[in-house]
Amino acid sequence: MKIYVYPADATGCGHFRLIWPAQALQRAGYDVTIMPPDDRGQFHAEMKGDRVVKVAYPRDADVIVLQRVSHKHLAQAVEVIRRDGVAVVMDIDDDLSTIHPNNPSWSLLHPRTGGGTMVQDHSWENVATAARNTTLTVVSSDALALKYRGMHGARVIENYVPDHYMTIRHADSDVVGWCGSARTHPDDGPEVGPAVARLINGGHKFTFVGPRDDVAVSFGISDDDFTCTNGVPIDEWPHRVAEIGVGIAPLADTKFNAAKSYLKPLEYAALGVPCVMSPRAEYLKLHEATGIGTLAHRPKDWYREVRRLVADGPYRRLRSAQSRTAASKLTYGKHAWRWMEVWDEANRLR
Repeated sequence: MKIYVYPADATGCGHFRLIWPAQALQRAGYDVTIMPPDDRGQFHAEMKGDRVVKVAYPRDADVIVLQRVSHKHLAQAVEVIRRDGVAVVMDIDDDLSTIHPNNPSWSLLHPRTGGGTMVQDHSWENVATAARNTTLTVVSSDALALKYRGMHGARVIENYVPDHYMTIRHADSDVVGWCGSARTHPDDGPEVGPAVARLINGGHKFTFVGPRDDVAVSFGISDDDFTCTNGVPIDEWPHRVAEIGVGIAPLADTKFNAAKSYLKPLEYAALGVPCVMSPRAEYLKLHEATGIGTLAHRPKDWYREVRRLVADGPYRRLRSAQSRTAASKLTYGKHAWRWMEVWDEANRLR
């Protein structure tokens, strides 16, 4: 079985959902070819007007794996490829129709704007169309399995972490930190209420791994109250996260977050960072299955639980070790077979 994998990007989502599991399968001896975003090889469409009528792709392919297809012509191409007798699988990690309007992707994917062009090349409606045209979809949460379904349904493969995360040194400290983007997730910081501001006022340090934009507003603090890495390359990212002493993973109670995977607290755990997190569906699933993370239902819970980790060194180090041990069972080395299992199923269903 010959599989071609087309990640949508070479940053976090592309790596976690396709590149790293595909590389693990390559190391295990499977015939998997990764086609990076900047080199798609022989993959283009023949058009008749505004419709795709033929697609050029590797002719030895049994399965083609795509990621969050949002372009209208690629959504059409999925159906053409499948009619040729090749299985098509699409991976999707977010409910793109419910992203926050402040997220730059909102204007790119809104059906009325299509990235600001009149032709509306990209939209979240195209993602839904592409999903329906696939043999199978692969999603990272139960909620997404209801949203995006292929001809033969959806398969849930939860997020895992690279094996090398387990070898990265964690620097134990009482520094509180968050990682991500406040600009694209403006609702999440306010979930902690005044907890971060209270901790800072009490003399504790706060750091942020990611762009500085909107962090102060999101947490109700000043720009001088925290340190920030700004943008971090994918290979440097885990090392910067591992420098956090106590991690926080707030998720607002929104429709978008209801479908969000549990990647952030799992990343913290794999890097030895004990964390406090919101009680959203997938976070709860991870906590109940592994013990990773401490749940905070209300702002006062955030302050109490984070402060306990900050103030109690032995307890913080115990939670760090427990979390890392739990995360060691959730690596690609142990779970990449799940992707191959779905791709093999798609091959049999084509």
